[in-house]
Amino acid sequence: MTRRPVILFTGTQGSGKTTVARELAQRLGLPFFGSRAGEIHRLYGVHADEQIDINLRLAIQEAILEAWRSDREQAEHTGGVFDRCPVDFAAYMLADVNREMSEQASRVAAQYVRLCLSLTDDVGQIILCKPLPAVIEDRGRDKASAANVAYGLHIHMLIAGFLAEHAIPHAVLEPDELESRLEAATGLVDEGFDKEANRVIVDRLTGAGADRHFH
Repeated sequence: MTRRPVILFTGTQGSGKTTVARELAQRLGLPFFGSRAGEIHRLYGVHADEQIDINLRLAIQEAILEAWRSDREQAEHTGGVFDRCPVDFAAYMLADVNREMSEQASRVAAQYVRLCLSLTDDVGQIILCKPLPAVIEDRGRDKASAANVAYGLHIHMLIAGFLAEHAIPHAVLEPDELESRLEAATGLVDEGFDKEANRVIVDRLTGAGADRHFH
């Protein structure tokens, strides 16, 4: 039986990854798995942009990861398109790290990041959405946070750094209009998923119109 593809988008806030992921899922006839971060924050009685105690932040991040793992297990049978991957969770965790953290909290945060990165092995085809020139406002995020360009770039650099440092197979989706991004993403899925071998082929797209390099 042919395995259905699993595609995971990654990228900073406002990069358009959720919009592209949702549209791509519809185009390919695959289930869409959206982030449950907002829902989980509400369960803990806080807003996603709220400044909270690091211990509560760790608990929330662990719950977000567990929810994602549950969805990913389901996608093993159905295929699917995700608007997040564990690299995102690792980046947002590190973005909250500071020198005032306790030694215990620091150890737990580092352990969480290592766990996230370990879950990227054979997880599916990862596509990094580069930041858009204009930040897309997320309905679940307040305007001040959505407009924080520096913070967005911080998250992007953490994600890009993780992908490069750990040689995580991925493709790069350049900033463009939605339809152009959809066409590029569809092409990446068509070329990058080897149905016979039942595995993801490493495909990195370095830019619009650039050569594709298979390793």
